Amino acid sequence: MELNIKDDLDAEMHTIRHLLNRLVLTTSDEYTETDELYKQLQSVSKLENLDFSEFANNSSIPSSYAFGDNSQIDDIEEEPPSGQQDLKAGADIENLISENKDGINEEDRNLLELEKENVRLVAILERQEFFGDKLELLLERDQQLVESIRENLINRKKFDINYSTIYNQLYDEKCSFLEKNIEILDKNLRFNQLKYTRSLENIRKMFSNLSEVLKEEDK
Repeated sequence: MELNIKDDLDAEMHTIRHLLNRLVLTTSDEYTETDELYKQLQSVSKLENLDFSEFANNSSIPSSYAFGDNSQIDDIEEEPPSGQQDLKAGADIENLISENKDGINEEDRNLLELEKENVRLVAILERQEFFGDKLELLLERDQQLVESIRENLINRKKFDINYSTIYNQLYDEKCSFLEKNIEILDKNLRFNQLKYTRSLENIRKMFSNLSEVLKEEDK
């Protein structure tokens, strides 16, 4: 029974540690990506002479990930109590019963048997309490990690909103700049068309006058 409990608890602890490590790596990658986007946005805003301070004040994106260090779960690797002292005490009681089996009355023998059973149960209880404490620690760490992921998602949402705002501002400015350039080009095109038309009319008039002069000379 004790071995089954230990095996089940070991399996649960291994599974929880594995899931925690995966969550740690996933969230760490998320923070790294967010931090890179944050830096890129800051650079773009600087190049475009945009006010980045308001966005920075409204965004609480951390520059590093607090749970990236596996040392926070090292204490989970602590070995459980071996129960050697309890086993020795039980063996001593067994030896005492064996050595004095003829000189011990039935009542004392029953008391010693009960004491031996009590020692064994205490050893099992200590190990169960140990694994119970470790499971509670893992659940507490898991709760902390879930809270951290939730805060990260909130920060990412804020970041995406502000990033979208800055991007839209850049887009609007570029569109406005292009529209102004198009207007200037359109005015220049119309002006040049007008000049071309007038020049063409002048050339036609010159040829017309020249033609009349040549006719007069021929006469």
